[in-house]
Amino acid sequence: MIMNLYPYNYYILYVSLFVTAFFLMMTIVKLPTLLKSLNHLSANIETISKHSEGLSETIHKMEEEGKKRKIKLTPQQILELLFLYGAIRKDYKKSPDHTVKQVGKSTTNVLYSRGKQKLIQDELVRIIKNNNFLG
Repeated sequence: MIMNLYPYNYYILYVSLFVTAFFLMMTIVKLPTLLKSLNHLSANIETISKHSEGLSETIHKMEEEGKKRKIKLTPQQILELLFLYGAIRKDYKKSPDHTVKQVGKSTTNVLYSRGKQKLIQDELVRIIKNNNFLG
């Protein structure tokens, strides 16, 4: 069974040409705004690329300085760190829970108590200096 749509073939062709022409005209009408937005976008991209080049240079310089500079510990600092490690280990051994979380808690406890001791020592030094006990 063959269907013959002869009179409607031209109508379908005309409608498809009309739709194509309509979308072509809409594209041409919207093209200037698209070009404006592309120009603004390209300017923004250039600005971002300039800033990123500056940032990459800064990062490169910082990496070079980090390689050149090494941490030098004095014997006094090493001794203080060993005492701190001993205090943390002692607090850790006293606790009933032996987990990684407890290491953090022990470190916090020791540093908190050391901070209080430091504040007390600073206050005593200030009182002694203000009252001229040392001369």
